[in-house]
Amino acid sequence: MTIQFWYVRHGETLFNRKGRIQGVCDSPLTDTGIEQAKKTAEALEDQPFDRIFVSSSGRAKETAAYLLHGRKQEMEVLDDLHEMDFGRVEGSRFTSHMDQLRTCFAMGDFTSLGGESEDQIQKRIDHAFGTIQRTCRDGDRVLIVGHGMYERIFMHHILGVDMKKLEDERAKERRNDIPTASIMTFSYDQGRYQLLTLPIESERYHPQQHDKTVHFYFMRHGECLFNVWSRMQGVSDSPLTEKGKHEAVVTTDALAGIPFDAVYTSPLGRAWKTCEMVMTKHHELQMKICDGLKEVNVGDFEGVVTNDWKMRSMNAI
Repeated sequence: MTIQFWYVRHGETLFNRKGRIQGVCDSPLTDTGIEQAKKTAEALEDQPFDRIFVSSSGRAKETAAYLLHGRKQEMEVLDDLHEMDFGRVEGSRFTSHMDQLRTCFAMGDFTSLGGESEDQIQKRIDHAFGTIQRTCRDGDRVLIVGHGMYERIFMHHILGVDMKKLEDERAKERRNDIPTASIMTFSYDQGRYQLLTLPIESERYHPQQHDKTVHFYFMRHGECLFNVWSRMQGVSDSPLTEKGKHEAVVTTDALAGIPFDAVYTSPLGRAWKTCEMVMTKHHELQMKICDGLKEVNVGDFEGVVTNDWKMRSMNAI
């Protein structure tokens, strides 16, 4: 199973601007944060997504709303994507409780303050991404909108990124290691995650199209009356025979376990009647009639007995 991921951190918030600690507490996007979200949306506008998972925090959902503008998908809120709980220092300035904060951040553990530890975040990460894997299909392209500390732990725990090295490199460039509204890409393939691009600002992002594999199942209609009578049948039509209906039932059972995403059929009766029977095992889908799937028009040979057609062809030669 292969899944392509795009991870976007929320845009700048009021607490980000004021230098206040923000985990499970929340604050709205600033004007800058809104502009960041819009720019990230522009950077990703040509990238199709199959699923969009979002943290339950308001700032993440607010950012996701800008990313979803003009798209048909709806955001799927996943609580296990929420930011780390920093306990009693939530809402405090980073400049207060300096010794406590330095110790907690160094250990990756805020349980002494009533918050979470990195181990607890890792369990939430495993649970969240386990849910995503189970509910996605092979080849899906997934957008996640989440948080900075959560992303850092994910990068270290799952992607094997040396975060200290990244922080030092970004510091030389006077850049945040995980900028607000930044885009990170990674993939999942046969049980393994692989980093593709580190978190970067929207203006530095250069999109790469990731093709999706599509599996097609082409089913011919069941036997119909003109088949039995050996008559040529293109755009002309005739009803299914009892044998044809039985063939459709047998094929329906064979396809019952296939998780189809869409079903298309020719508008000709013999085809959509066959398709209708297949749909009895896929109630969640709606059959779509596509005129372009019609049989070839055989013109004057429509309804002609096959042997007569062969004789005409021989005489023409």
